[in-house]
Amino acid sequence: PDAKSFASVALTVYGEDVPGKYSAHIKNATSREATLINKLMFYQAKKIGRDIATWKNPLLSMYIFWAWMYMVVYNAIDNVPSFVLSLLFIALLRNYVKYNVNSAVGSLCGHRTIGGML
Repeated sequence: PDAKSFASVALTVYGEDVPGKYSAHIKNATSREATLINKLMFYQAKKIGRDIATWKNPLLSMYIFWAWMYMVVYNAIDNVPSFVLSLLFIALLRNYVKYNVNSAVGSLCGHRTIGGML
């Protein structure tokens, strides 16, 4: 069907023009949001890298240093995915402890156990 008949059917069915159709305002807003997310991700990556390099979180810095030395000494570059996955798991555990176990909301709503989430 052509665009005119599609618009007529949409107007009949929805009582308005096609909802969610393309508009310049939506494009500009999406572009600004993507730019903001890009800047925030770059800032956070830079901050995490700086925190690791300056040992602000010694346990995390030690883990990354240990993983790097392990891969250098044993020439085990194929272990990168497992270290990245374990690093992600560590980050999730840190967030769980920070925002659930040690928070007022976690105390108010009851603590969820890791086993309960699985």
